[in-house]
Amino acid sequence: MSGFWKTFIACLLLFSLISAQPSQSEPFLEWKIGEELLYKVKWAFLKLGEIKIDILDKVSCNQRTAYHCQIKIDSSPGLPFVNIHDCYESYIDSVHFYSHLFRSYESKGDHTIFTEYVYNHRTNKIDILLEKREANSSMVLLDSTIHSPKRMFDSLSLFFLARAMVKNTALINLSLFIYNKFENTDINFSGNRDQIKFRGEKLSCFFLEGKLKFVGIAGVKDDFKGWFSPDSQSIPIKASMKAFIGSVKIELQQWKKWENSIVYFN
Repeated sequence: MSGFWKTFIACLLLFSLISAQPSQSEPFLEWKIGEELLYKVKWAFLKLGEIKIDILDKVSCNQRTAYHCQIKIDSSPGLPFVNIHDCYESYIDSVHFYSHLFRSYESKGDHTIFTEYVYNHRTNKIDILLEKREANSSMVLLDSTIHSPKRMFDSLSLFFLARAMVKNTALINLSLFIYNKFENTDINFSGNRDQIKFRGEKLSCFFLEGKLKFVGIAGVKDDFKGWFSPDSQSIPIKASMKAFIGSVKIELQQWKKWENSIVYFN
């Protein structure tokens, strides 16, 4: 997976409650098995690709209820600088939104890079496994265990925690584990609404913004913003961020199991 797309996904999904000022309420999200969200990714007038996020199933992990969620990234055909067809999945705690297990499958043409993080929250450790997988063989690139001072979130669980927190008021300095290391950034959950245009309609959406404290592999940095629907599912409608090529825009295109969409678009 290219540096741009790795950091892009991290920015889209960079939302987590690690240490925060008191908020108005606890995180809440109405989980919907079968929910499917398809996003268009654009730079200026160029469509870079699509991102699809699914809630696949309700499962038990470490004697806790969790949801098996998945994100797939596909770049647009014919782009001269990127050819991406990758998949990420996470088993996310239904109440606290941290991850119990994370896996990724990154296509590299003739092989796939497989990554697995097993989060041992009772022992504050993360088991890391990286493999290079080819059609008839595999090679271990990294097999390690590291200490984690806090409950950790992966890129996908951060996305769902953002949805659960967006109606709250909190200024958060967060620590996240990504690309096999810990990073930091700030998120401002204002608890305020902002009016946006979407599919010819005016929507009043909850708004958040933040600032990266690190520079990604391809130069993604600085400010990012997101707009979420005001219903119990807190559907992400739009997002924007800065990248090495300029301002990148993400917008919801299609959806399944968004029960309140009929209120907004009928």
